[in-house]
Amino acid sequence: WSYYIKEILELIYTNLCDPLPIASLSYTKYFLLFINDYFRKT
Repeated sequence: WSYYIKEILELIYTNLCDPLPIASLSYTKYFLLFINDYFRKT
């Protein structure tokens, strides 16, 4: 990227996980992940 993030929540990546073969304790099979690019380290 030639663009640098300067503020919190300026760029957020999301990822939805496919159905898991075994449900969690709350009977969910999916999870949603949010990654804030401002705090990401390279």
